[in-house]
Amino acid sequence: MKSAVPYDDPIGYSVSEFGGTMRISYVHEFIVLAEKLSFTAAANELHVSQSALSKHIAALEADFNTQLLNRNKHLVVLTSQGEQFLDAARIIDRTFQRAKQSLQQQARNDSMLMVGGLVDSPGEFSVLSRAVQIMQQQDPSRMVHFVPVTTMSVRTQIVDDVIDCAFTSYDYASAPDQEKDMFEYTVIGKMPFTAIMLKSHPLAQRSALHVQNLEGQTLVQLSGPRSHSGWNRIHSWLSRHGVNAETQPYNVFSLNDYINVDLEGSIFILPTIEMRKGELHDPVRTIVPFDDPDAFFPFGVLRLKNSRKAAAIETLAEATRKVIASDSECDLQLT
Repeated sequence: MKSAVPYDDPIGYSVSEFGGTMRISYVHEFIVLAEKLSFTAAANELHVSQSALSKHIAALEADFNTQLLNRNKHLVVLTSQGEQFLDAARIIDRTFQRAKQSLQQQARNDSMLMVGGLVDSPGEFSVLSRAVQIMQQQDPSRMVHFVPVTTMSVRTQIVDDVIDCAFTSYDYASAPDQEKDMFEYTVIGKMPFTAIMLKSHPLAQRSALHVQNLEGQTLVQLSGPRSHSGWNRIHSWLSRHGVNAETQPYNVFSLNDYINVDLEGSIFILPTIEMRKGELHDPVRTIVPFDDPDAFFPFGVLRLKNSRKAAAIETLAEATRKVIASDSECDLQLT
């Protein structure tokens, strides 16, 4: 019996005259060769050597135990088995390429972190953009995309897979049990309250306010996708101190809407980081801070408990902590 004479496949497999192991790429090479009917032309298009191409075709024939080509130095002709295999090879190749593209797209999606919440606020965005730089120094393949606030709440955006997480103020303690079962909220720091009012307001000349100063005052109650949890925090803060205040509802979708709030006789409570005194540029309004130790919005990251990107989200949260800790002028404070 004739002995098997193995030769080395440059991709790493050993192929013999009586049996071998093929790779899926060999199917694509067979298709190109069948279309060109020339080893020289096919090898040039595939950017492989003619000898390597010949070995790969031999591996296919060994695996299928049939001759796919009749060839000599000048002529390549498909056998009947080769013609039959060509149709199947094209299906195999298309299926493989689609699967490969799908997996590559999934890998790109897995490396992309979609971040929502307070990303359109200048103060928070400054902190988060620096945190992303720290994160990417650790993992250059990690990409982050900031998603602006929409009419959907951040919780809906997370559930609908529009975003992976949201850096936001969220009153987790008073959240419904259903939300607590679904979401994980990691507190990073706090955003102190600040009051905006007309310079003609009776409290405008104070250097600082206390919660008791708000008794009987009219407060702007923001509603809308970026404001619901914030107002809940203010309301629970007032209730905890037994302070009763009137409310003036106002719907807001972005920071640009803040300038249109009617403050005649009213007080507007915002995080200090969103509206610094030097950034107000308003001849009729002023900003007064609060001195109460519990006068703040929590700042943290909200995500699904079973998020497949939990590790990346925690990495970004830790980088955010580092930014806050290293910036003495940051209005965010670590807890």
